[in-house]
Amino acid sequence: MKRLILIVFITTILFALCACSNQNATLTGTVESVGEDSLMIQAINTPEFENYKNVIIRIDEETQIKNIQKATDSHKDFKPGDVVKVTYNGLIMQSLPPKVDAIKIVQQREAGTLKSGSSPRTYREITPEDAKYMMDTEKDVVILDVRTKEESDTGHIKNSILIPDTEIASEVESKVPDKSKRILVYCRSGNRSKIASEVLIKMGYQNVYEFGGITDWPYETVK
Repeated sequence: MKRLILIVFITTILFALCACSNQNATLTGTVESVGEDSLMIQAINTPEFENYKNVIIRIDEETQIKNIQKATDSHKDFKPGDVVKVTYNGLIMQSLPPKVDAIKIVQQREAGTLKSGSSPRTYREITPEDAKYMMDTEKDVVILDVRTKEESDTGHIKNSILIPDTEIASEVESKVPDKSKRILVYCRSGNRSKIASEVLIKMGYQNVYEFGGITDWPYETVK
């Protein structure tokens, strides 16, 4: 009898899970990064993702894409700052960042651009997981270590450029001349990286992302 009750209970749970998976859901967010087969977006007013800074939107050949800028079926025409509405299958993969499989992605609003004389945009704070995703999916991302040389020598993120925070204003333009490049900034604990990010924004760099300190970096480092 107990075994029968257990089987009925498990069957009911599985049925409920399957039923949930058939209910599509939507989320709206701002594009942070464009990968080979995914987007990373910052969800806007979506309770399911309020505890996460970003969400990975996985894309396959069946995902429908609608871009208001042009007739296209490629998510690669989206760019950081675009606002998109994503329809997904209702399932949320509890990774960091969380992931969903997109059924349809529709651009709601094109990314804004700075006008002459307007106030510069602010840098964005992201998690180490978000930063790792950008490093793995984008070829031209700049990883900026703003610690001292002595600190960097003890261990740093692979392919990072070392410019101590006290030298950002005088050195960064020679090492990163393209101010539209995506720059990921880190230090030891997250304080100097915020200060350096503010300096970069004031200097006209447009895509600055601060992801804290090396002490919170859960991935490999090199010496």
